[in-house]
Amino acid sequence: MPKENLTLRIDRELRSTFATIARDEGRSLNRQIEMVLRDWVKMKEQLHPTFVADTKEAISGLRAGEKEPVWKG
Repeated sequence: MPKENLTLRIDRELRSTFATIARDEGRSLNRQIEMVLRDWVKMKEQLHPTFVADTKEAISGLRAGEKEPVWKG
């Protein structure tokens, strides 16, 4: 897959944390950040539909006067 450049401004402490993790895991800083972003996208794709459905169900239940639902996790 072709790569593209991205200029990113982040907090110095966060950059340092990423750099330390990357070094400990034998990766470049760029590769570490790319992996974190990929993992976040994957997690969001897996969790988002359930979260949205649960939120809609909770809101409709609250509007109907039902008790607040317990997280289904």
